[in-house]
Amino acid sequence: MLIISSNLLLTSCSDLETDLYVINTEAPDDNILASDPIALAATSEGLYRAIHQANHSYNSPSIALNTMADVNSCSWGNFGMRDLSSEPRVSFNNDTSYGNDVTNTYFNALYTVLSDANTIVLAVNNGTEFSNPDLMLTIAKFNQALAIGYNALIFDKVWLSDENGAINDGVATGYLEAMDFALEKLDEAIAIAKNNSFTVPANYFTFAAQNMRLSQINGMLFVNRENKTFEPYGTVWCT
Repeated sequence: MLIISSNLLLTSCSDLETDLYVINTEAPDDNILASDPIALAATSEGLYRAIHQANHSYNSPSIALNTMADVNSCSWGNFGMRDLSSEPRVSFNNDTSYGNDVTNTYFNALYTVLSDANTIVLAVNNGTEFSNPDLMLTIAKFNQALAIGYNALIFDKVWLSDENGAINDGVATGYLEAMDFALEKLDEAIAIAKNNSFTVPANYFTFAAQNMRLSQINGMLFVNRENKTFEPYGTVWCT
């Protein structure tokens, strides 16, 4: 009697699973999400604001770096200010378990922007029907550059990727190589902006700015901190 009941139970469960299997149209897969022009355009609006927030957040290196460089003075223990600014100087603590979140959230925020920017460039290249593909491509290339560039300013190793996937077989590169990669993406963004006519909506940035000018400003920031020449970026951005 028990054997018969078990068989009946297994058969009923199998039938039940088949009967209830339906396609959930409210949960599209990654391929659909990565080619939806409305969703991706909405994502592009927030890319630079996410970079700006990452750099100005309490959960970032910015406050600790200010006191480390003696730009500001503060004895408080939060934000890593006292730990990283005490003299004699101690090693920079970028361990994920460090109580002051100096780099962990920052690192994740930058790579989230990079992932989204990569997806948008790929979508443009695949022919997704954006209302303004040149705008989408410029914004995405610009934020690819920023995400990699700011990583290269803070970390000694950077994992590079773009719309073609992981670079260097997924092995981290040095910060100098990463900065060169970032500047290449920045040059691509500037070239697209120069050679096409479009208006960048004000809500794409935290302040009103023309994207090409903003690109050149960030290019100067990157090359200055890496002790490289200003020449490609230093003559027209302030006009």
